[in-house]
Amino acid sequence: YEGNLRTPALLWWPETVEAGAVDETPWAVWDIYPTLIELTGARAPRSISGQSALALWSKELSKSPWNSDREFYWEHHGDIFKQAILSGGEKWIRTLPEGKMELFKLESDPTESKNLWEPNDARTESWIKKSESIRTDSFYWPQPEK
Repeated sequence: YEGNLRTPALLWWPETVEAGAVDETPWAVWDIYPTLIELTGARAPRSISGQSALALWSKELSKSPWNSDREFYWEHHGDIFKQAILSGGEKWIRTLPEGKMELFKLESDPTESKNLWEPNDARTESWIKKSESIRTDSFYWPQPEK
């Protein structure tokens, strides 16, 4: 599952980003707009997803710290609807409508080969509630019935 999510980004910024530096902090495409807003000094709209990644590249230029405790949420609307949450080094995946769930510890299992989900896991309800609180309903991207 991580193949299309762990895509490297290359940044060339002489005298700001050290040549050959590697940073494995996760960030996403929705962080680009806030980063451009901070870089240009433009005025941000009231509601904006993501956070500026400038703090990852230049603490001197950034006005806001990077929140490393954030959660990432994805949906896949293909043949099968799937939800995924990356939180605290764990990745939870649920396939709907059947409700199959998977859980991986990415630090020790970056290839997601060992599903740690237990059928009666005590955290089931908290992951489901987390997915429901993060998700925004959409006419164009409906969630299938459970």
